[in-house]
Amino acid sequence: MNKAQFQGLLDRYLNGLASPAETKLLDQFFNSYRTSSGDLPALNEEIKEAMFQNIEVVTGKNLRRRQPYRVAVWLRAAAVVSFLLIASYVVINYVG
Repeated sequence: MNKAQFQGLLDRYLNGLASPAETKLLDQFFNSYRTSSGDLPALNEEIKEAMFQNIEVVTGKNLRRRQPYRVAVWLRAAAVVSFLLIASYVVINYVG
């Protein structure tokens, strides 16, 4: 199988158009790398991204966790505001 054939087969698989025989061929291809060298050959970033998105669609899970970062920023801001309010209250009522 040459690079163009592999790319076409991979495109059909990622678009959900691959036949069961083509899917089996891809499985065998990737399994052969897993057992022989332990590492897949360098794939370009576009193929990696497409495969990653396909895995997310099939599993129904968002594997990228961006939300905790946003929550952490808001929690930090709330902690700072709370600290300033409590410190102001203490200074006004007990020191002043």
